[in-house]
Amino acid sequence: MKKNISAEVVHSSDIPGLSGLGSSSAFTVSLIKLLSKFNKLEFSKKKIAQDSIYLERKILKENVGCQDQYACSFGGFNLIKYKKNKINLKKVNILGKNKKKLIDNLLLVYSNINRKSDPIEKDKIKNLKANKKILNELNFNTIKGKKLLETKLNISLEKVAELLNQNWSLKKKLSNLVSNTKIDRLYNFGMKNGAIGGKLLGAGGGGYVLFLTKNQNYQKKLIKKLGKRVYFKFDIDHKGSEIIYNSYE
Repeated sequence: MKKNISAEVVHSSDIPGLSGLGSSSAFTVSLIKLLSKFNKLEFSKKKIAQDSIYLERKILKENVGCQDQYACSFGGFNLIKYKKNKINLKKVNILGKNKKKLIDNLLLVYSNINRKSDPIEKDKIKNLKANKKILNELNFNTIKGKKLLETKLNISLEKVAELLNQNWSLKKKLSNLVSNTKIDRLYNFGMKNGAIGGKLLGAGGGGYVLFLTKNQNYQKKLIKKLGKRVYFKFDIDHKGSEIIYNSYE
């Protein structure tokens, strides 16, 4: 460890916090990667993800999942499998043309609601036994989704949309705190104005709704109808957390 050296960490983000896009884990992962590099320690992507989970769950005592830390550390499309004391990550192999088709027709729309995920996740945990059937259905949909994404044919956006809608319907049953009138209105608005599928991201209660359209014309229609609402397009980063400039070397 470096001794007798002060350091100032300045943080900025393109999106608001408490919005269900994994910004807390992105910060934690990036901070651990930065400090390890600063102290000339080479941590693997897996170790950075594990340390981030430990920091958030054990030290900060937050009720958070383990997917965001792995997603931020590794990047790309992933299938993350959980066992009692083990987490495995496998890359989802999606064809380049299918990835482009999918990403081109996805849109994130802000609900204008910031929320803390902790009480929502606590409520889900409290209802865990009662929700076992729902969780099994969500897991089954995950397997179906992986097969859809890894097809060697042209990807069916209609089938992806069907899974998104099913996932959202099931997710709302996990806790009464997952959705609210404002979120339901936004989802229904999107579905009536060009989207064929959608779901709220993150724990629930606020943040961003992910919409899928069947082609660019329908997406343009949706964007026009959104008016002054905050929305944005995005791409998939396949590198994960990285240091792009290091003045100490």
